[in-house]
Amino acid sequence: MENHPEGYPRIAAYLNSSNDTALFRRFGNLRVRSLLYKEVELTELEEDLAKLDQDDNSKEETEWRIGNAIHHNTGGQNEERKALMEKIDKKLEVYGQFAISPPHS
Repeated sequence: MENHPEGYPRIAAYLNSSNDTALFRRFGNLRVRSLLYKEVELTELEEDLAKLDQDDNSKEETEWRIGNAIHHNTGGQNEERKALMEKIDKKLEVYGQFAISPPHS
């Protein structure tokens, strides 16, 4: 420990010296609240995707978009759906990190 300066460097070295010495708060309530907010955000994005699907399905010229990720052989673009799915993917990745190891008090 003496090789580390006093303060946080030495405290960190001490806590790291044994598996029995390190105790950290999990901030369970904050993590759960954050997870709940992420669920709301994902639910809103899910509703946006459903609305986009309904809108595209209601018009013959856009119904192809539902079954195609980015492009259609007619040269049509599906940029709005692509952007929305990228947003959903990013939110799901963060949500998954929280949901995999749920916090405990």
